[in-house]
Amino acid sequence: MLSSTRTVCLHLFLIGAGLAGCNRSAPSRSPVTAETESSPPAPPSAPVPLHAPMSQAELPTTDGQIAMSNLLGSLQTAEGLVKTRGYDPSSMATVVKLRCAIAHYRGTLADYDQAAQVVAEMFKRAPQSPHSLLARAKLRSIFHEFELALADLAQAEKLDPETAQLVYDGRAGIFTALGKSDDALAMYRQINARRPDTSTMGLLAGLLADRGELAMADDLFMKAQLRFSDVAPFPIAWLYFQHGLMWEQAGNLPRARELYAAAVERLPTYAPAIAHLAAAEAARANRDRAIALLRPLVAASDDPEYKGQLAGLLKEAGDTAGADALRTQARSQYESLLAKHPRAFASHAARFYLGAGADPPAALSWAEKNLATAVTNDSLALAIEAATAAKAAERACALADQLTKRQYVSARLHVITSRAFSACGQRERAAAEVAIAAKQSAH
Repeated sequence: MLSSTRTVCLHLFLIGAGLAGCNRSAPSRSPVTAETESSPPAPPSAPVPLHAPMSQAELPTTDGQIAMSNLLGSLQTAEGLVKTRGYDPSSMATVVKLRCAIAHYRGTLADYDQAAQVVAEMFKRAPQSPHSLLARAKLRSIFHEFELALADLAQAEKLDPETAQLVYDGRAGIFTALGKSDDALAMYRQINARRPDTSTMGLLAGLLADRGELAMADDLFMKAQLRFSDVAPFPIAWLYFQHGLMWEQAGNLPRARELYAAAVERLPTYAPAIAHLAAAEAARANRDRAIALLRPLVAASDDPEYKGQLAGLLKEAGDTAGADALRTQARSQYESLLAKHPRAFASHAARFYLGAGADPPAALSWAEKNLATAVTNDSLALAIEAATAAKAAERACALADQLTKRQYVSARLHVITSRAFSACGQRERAAAEVAIAAKQSAH
């Protein structure tokens, strides 16, 4: 699922989870390879300033295609072990973890459904196992069923106190998704005080970025690279993608593009990173490059968001037939997905109907449903854009007023609120919002 929001609820599956190609016993390393004991001492040199992204030479990782092949192979192995071990919950939980990782990185929603089928089987065989509850909590988080996920986490901790750390991490991700920023920040700071690594530091950096603490977040994103002690590219690609989201949301698209490109270089099939890189290329008037990036992604993924994105670009390029075909496919897929998982796909459907789907009233309906799940800056901004497009000016202004009172509002969001205030005739407020956006962009 393509989204401008952060992939917090997935992080226990995707980062530090013993994915294929990982070497969890590898020693920590700096960007510069350590010398052997027999090597002569090197002459002193000036330290390289901390920077991101680091090159493959500075921070080596396994070839992305090989790593993805290894991940798929690990899934096959894990599924075989489930049968040989008599369908024990631990083995089945590993399958769920791997399915969700594959779904995220390749953009294959069917893998989420297959993971859900494994979870259902886990509850048939071991309904009181903490493994079953933790696995279901993760699936429920992915599908935005946050209250049910929190209940599963609480029950898992009650059954087995040793799950406390996993439960704590899961709650932190859910609180972030629900917009409970203060609670989430305190939790992620505690997590990083105990075990700072690429994953935990990246998650804390993303939360700081969402609160407007960009300098601190940027520094933390860069330092998180130095905590990488693996060889698989997944954590580093994820980190660069999250870092890119920060700068995209802050309005620095060239910097975001650089980081998205680094994520795709590390992991060429990383679906969300490819989609955001394509959007960045299109914004630079490199439409042909954007289309070239999206075509193989659309062929490999069953996520309608990418079809909608490509449809919009094809329409701009004059390929009306190609755009219409993709738009029809995407609309049909969204109808099916929304029937099964309305909360998870509400925001995605709203963006589709705002763009290639060309149905502002439908966009507003789904944006309102998304807002009912969680009130965040992103959910408010989406609802404002949809209300403005649907000519529901009074609703747009009410939502804009609500967003301007939030703890931190980026320059991009001030532009969105200014459009809403213009639509309902509040020209002075619209001008003030534009001025704030300009001042923030200047810094």
